[in-house]
Amino acid sequence: GGILLSRLTVYSRFGLYILTYSIFFGIGLGLPYSVIFSIASSWFPQKRATVVGIISAGFGLGALVFIPIQTRIINPDNLPTANGTFPREVIERVPKAFLILGGIVLGLEVVATILLQQKPEAKSDDLSTESSVDAPTSSQIGGDIKIEPKPDPPKGPKSHTVGEAMKCIDFYLLWGIVFLDIISVVLLTSTYKIYGLQSKFDDQFLSAVATVSAAFNCLGRVFWGFMVDRFSSKVGFLTFPSGLSSLFSRLRLSFDLMLIWRKCSHNRQKK
Repeated sequence: GGILLSRLTVYSRFGLYILTYSIFFGIGLGLPYSVIFSIASSWFPQKRATVVGIISAGFGLGALVFIPIQTRIINPDNLPTANGTFPREVIERVPKAFLILGGIVLGLEVVATILLQQKPEAKSDDLSTESSVDAPTSSQIGGDIKIEPKPDPPKGPKSHTVGEAMKCIDFYLLWGIVFLDIISVVLLTSTYKIYGLQSKFDDQFLSAVATVSAAFNCLGRVFWGFMVDRFSSKVGFLTFPSGLSSLFSRLRLSFDLMLIWRKCSHNRQKK
């Protein structure tokens, strides 16, 4: 909805555009964010981080698909900037891009909502039947057969209400870590194209760099999810800032931008 409404506000007041494209779009993206991860990971409780990585890889895959579409709609002739501004014919195609991309996203969301299903809970009848089958008989107890107790099924993480989370120090620590890490991601996504245009790179080249970077970002999310399941989230906490700081100092090269995108994908595994 925020993308479609931005078609009406893109040429109006800047505050209205911020309201539709930033606030409305952010709320629509953020509210179901954790719900989707929770439902999907409930099917695989022992591989939660890997599942989250695979799902969040869709964010990187989305950029891989939509960046060429955006470029084709808005600037198909690869027109350069003049005095820091694109020609008028390029700017006039922006509202049309909001309608097309918003319609595609809306259709994908409807299909995904229909397919999304919560894992069914085990019924009491099934539990009683299973316990009666697993219970040892009297002859087994009196004989020489060694009875091994059946291990308890793995328990999922404990859920907290908003009030309980606000009283937990771990919530504020995790929020602070994610907030500090996400700054680098926001700076990168919002300035790389401006930096590239000022360095006299053409629009289609920058779109190609962003597309390949999105592929790195997509694969990186799956990789970090596997690493968290295999080792610990602390591995990512240590390697992410150190690797990112070294790559930011070399932002002149497009390949480093791709590697930075791969490092930035680690943020999704911490949520």
